[in-house]
Amino acid sequence: MMQPLALLLILTLTVSQFPLSTAKIVSLSDSTFDEKIITSTDVFLVAFVAPWCGHCKKLQPEFKDAAKQLEGSGVTLAMVDATVNEKLTKQFAVKGYPTLKTFKGGNPSNPTEYTGPRETGGIVAHMIALAGPPKVPELTSQKMFEKQCEGDGRVCLVVFLPHILDSGKEQREAEIKSAAAIAAELFGARVSVLWVEGGAQPALEQAFDVAPSYPTAAIISLKKRVAAPYRGAWDSRKLSKFANPATKYEGLGGFLGEPKVEQREPWDGMDGVVEEEEFSLEDLMGDDEL
Repeated sequence: MMQPLALLLILTLTVSQFPLSTAKIVSLSDSTFDEKIITSTDVFLVAFVAPWCGHCKKLQPEFKDAAKQLEGSGVTLAMVDATVNEKLTKQFAVKGYPTLKTFKGGNPSNPTEYTGPRETGGIVAHMIALAGPPKVPELTSQKMFEKQCEGDGRVCLVVFLPHILDSGKEQREAEIKSAAAIAAELFGARVSVLWVEGGAQPALEQAFDVAPSYPTAAIISLKKRVAAPYRGAWDSRKLSKFANPATKYEGLGGFLGEPKVEQREPWDGMDGVVEEEEFSLEDLMGDDEL
């Protein structure tokens, strides 16, 4: 009869040969599943696996490489150990391993069966098509900045747009649409695009050495801590060429400060309103008699 210690050693080795969580793949459990998906806007591809499953072990490197390529794309790859997390296994009627399902961020209870390819290239192509065109989010927190820009080999184009009182809603929407076209064009080159209101994040402008004249932009690598400010005429074709990693980045240098993002409320999608202060005649004249 096998001794308990020997059995424990075998189980430990089996699990360690199949790590669920890596720097790119998110490990989900009964206790974290709903929260992770509800609080995200990403599309999730979740693999329900078992440590002893041969097909699961074969999927692991493909999944890992796909997750790396999909960083900043609005797609998250995740794994669940179905042998431990019985609640999820029963909830989603997992019968075999690996079982793959897709979930839309904010909705953890209505998955779709994944029937696409299981090799890296196929997973990436399938999930990009499912997620749709890359989004260009407004940069409003440090957490978002790191999520979008921290990946290996990924760079970020940060676009600084004029204050809403200077541009108005129509011009701002046109600029965001233009940035989205650049994001779509450069997605395969691992470029994420974000925008921020000029003057709203002074630490970023200092770190990236951008001119305080908007619109402007900078291409940055958070991992390598380098940035290249855009100095050319404001033209979407020129900006796209500037941001393409195939182009030598002019003016590339180390950060000139710590790129800290101040937590801010996102733009409400409305035109800016000038708040006018009201003064009485008495306030203007002071104590002098009229």
